Amino acid sequence: MGTGFWASLHTNVDLVLGGKTVPSNIWYLGLHRSSEAAWTLTLMDSSKVARSGQISGSTRDVKPDLSVPMTLSKGQDLAKNLKIELEVDDAKVGHGRLRIWWGQYELATRFHAAVVEMKPVGEPKFAKLNPKRTVTTKSGLMYEELRSGIGRMPKPLDTVVVRYVGWGEDGKRFDSTFLRKQPFTFRVTGGVIAGWCEGIQKMKPGAVFRFRIPPDLAYGKRGAGHLIQPNATIEFWIELLSIK
Repeated sequence: MGTGFWASLHTNVDLVLGGKTVPSNIWYLGLHRSSEAAWTLTLMDSSKVARSGQISGSTRDVKPDLSVPMTLSKGQDLAKNLKIELEVDDAKVGHGRLRIWWGQYELATRFHAAVVEMKPVGEPKFAKLNPKRTVTTKSGLMYEELRSGIGRMPKPLDTVVVRYVGWGEDGKRFDSTFLRKQPFTFRVTGGVIAGWCEGIQKMKPGAVFRFRIPPDLAYGKRGAGHLIQPNATIEFWIELLSIK
């Protein structure tokens, strides 16, 4: 793949580079030079690199998900360190330029960033957490970030608005705001189970998480009617719409 380097890039929006769409994700961003001295910007899904066992060092055995030719110009000032910058075009919402400085060289490509529609199409389906992307807290709460949000995280006394779906471990749904056709508004502390109270405070507006909540952070020995049995582990898909 020639000479170059890799860096981590976490995008909160879809990027369109070189006419190809790059969905929001955690990517390895690379610059590579061919034998003809032509430079190419490459992006690779970080989970793909992790599966290959090559977190750092050579990635020549892993095929990039996207390659974009770059325009190369030689700057007058030397940059001491690698610098990557996204320049937004104020005249065209969602348009801009990705610029990368490396030593005395500057590489650039145009992009169009389209913010992902915050409203999902239909009710989300049950799915297990991806072990490679799952975080387990000291309390035993497990969560996977499906989409990043923007802004601050809720505080204990805040009131928030969410959409959610809840399932038992067997995948049987027991509750959903999609069935009621309206979001759920509540105070972070005092009005919900402990797993929700902890989990919501890790989200930013616009974020979507999946949670796996153990019994002691859910309904414990008492359960919740006929829908949630005693000592049940429950799972949720939650989208934080706003903080009031």
